[in-house]
Amino acid sequence: MFQKSFVSIVFYPDKIQVLKLDSKRKRVVKFSQFEVPPGVIMKYRVRDQVALSKIISQVWRKMGLHDKFVGVVVPEFSTYTKTLSLPALATDEIDEAIQWQLQEFLPTAPNNVISDWKIVKRTAESIDVLVVAILRDILFGYVDAVGHAGLYPLVVETPSLSLERITGGDTGGKMILYVSSHETLLILAEGEKIVASSVVNTNKVEDTLNTATRMIEHYRHVKVEHVHIGGVALTQDLIQYLNFNLGIPVQLISYSIAGIANGQAQDYLSAISMQLTDPAEPESERTVNLLPPGWATHYKHKLRDIRYWTLTLLASVVVWAAFLSTVIVFMLIGMQSDQLQREHAASGEEDYGSVIVEVENINKLTSKTLAITSRIVPPQVVINKIAATKPPGVTISLYDLNMESGRVTIAGVAATRGDLIALKNALEQENDFDDIEVPISSLVNEANLDFQINLNYVPVTAVKKVAPKLNI
Repeated sequence: MFQKSFVSIVFYPDKIQVLKLDSKRKRVVKFSQFEVPPGVIMKYRVRDQVALSKIISQVWRKMGLHDKFVGVVVPEFSTYTKTLSLPALATDEIDEAIQWQLQEFLPTAPNNVISDWKIVKRTAESIDVLVVAILRDILFGYVDAVGHAGLYPLVVETPSLSLERITGGDTGGKMILYVSSHETLLILAEGEKIVASSVVNTNKVEDTLNTATRMIEHYRHVKVEHVHIGGVALTQDLIQYLNFNLGIPVQLISYSIAGIANGQAQDYLSAISMQLTDPAEPESERTVNLLPPGWATHYKHKLRDIRYWTLTLLASVVVWAAFLSTVIVFMLIGMQSDQLQREHAASGEEDYGSVIVEVENINKLTSKTLAITSRIVPPQVVINKIAATKPPGVTISLYDLNMESGRVTIAGVAATRGDLIALKNALEQENDFDDIEVPISSLVNEANLDFQINLNYVPVTAVKKVAPKLNI
């Protein structure tokens, strides 16, 4: 699972919108939109990636944003959306079936697009899958521009996905109209299934009405019960005009959130909706994420590096805390010894019995302190030992260490089954590891094996934990 905190960026041919909610997603913290000069984005393609990256960097500075993770909404015109009905296949078979069907409705070869899907309905006999695809070169134009601005894209989606989410709740048919400054987006949906979408490159109400009528007529198997309309420059006359001519109840997309006026929120519906989703990896069957695989891998490595740094920092804090505790104990011992000597000199009485008891208590306290510090094993020691046994064909992406129990879990990818077995044998040769467990499921494939290995770190498990007691 990707991290949940990020900033929304919505791209239009002539502007970009940026919006961020607070951690509880109850208030808009920052929002703004900036013009994109002519020639940077033409016909929904990024023509000047360097210029777009500079604009994004300038936006971040002007808005005072320090976030590095973003969610991107790309223009609808450049995407292909379709809901497919498939037999009740196993999850691992769905992707292969979708790749076959993509060849039938895409105007180009499947290897020229980036696609993702999610299951929107499942029954005992069939499943409905929402598939979204975008031309590879168009997608990389936007994603790489974001990356060159020093940001990390977590999720990429289309306006139709964002608008369907923010108008969710209907299980029947619905039509969504979103009016922007130069175009109108029309979406025909049934529940979570997006049946069709269209972009009208004009603000003429007649053209929008004609397109909506043709879509409803063409997909007559979808019974449209409501029409949701949102965007800029909306009037009650427009709503009544569409209501009368379509013969279907038309209602304004009503979404209120603190930190932004309702009228302004209409202009930022896609950006707000993007903030309301929990970004998941493209492999997830629950969401659609058009993030290219290379960026997903890059993000995982970045997150892994952050975790390693955090783990090392925590280990350093523990070691320094133990060291400072020892220093403080010895200082207290010295202070107590000096106090005893002063009291002895002042009283002139030598109570050797009480002195011996105090010295014994001090020695016990010192022994316990040294025993505690000697049992602390920094996590990087265990990580380095495991890494030293790793064959070249094995990549370890997760270390889960419980330094209290000595239980260690590692996970990653092995190029071949032999590499995974070689890793297990190498760990068994180490005297510091025992009780090594490799699940049978990790050995099913011949190549590219996702594995998880559980083992004990003996120097920790061999130590009998004794609860410290306070001697009074």
